[in-house]
Amino acid sequence: VFGGVYLDLTGAAMVGNTAVLDISTVYGGATVRIPPSWNLEVRGAGIFGGFADHTIHPPASPDMKRLIVKGAAVFGGVTFKN
Repeated sequence: VFGGVYLDLTGAAMVGNTAVLDISTVYGGATVRIPPSWNLEVRGAGIFGGFADHTIHPPASPDMKRLIVKGAAVFGGVTFKN
């Protein structure tokens, strides 16, 4: 709320093939970096704000890690990079 956060997950390990991350911002923003081998699925809602997926999606494979993002960006934004 009225601030920002930078979250770097590039060195993170995922147990299983799917993880869910809930991010909500109000009058602020967030930048999230994910490993290049992960696939991102954004399910967040923007209310006078938005979610921006700037990742390069890797080719599909059976053991691909998938990060599902839920939440809301109210008068702010959430950006994803890899």
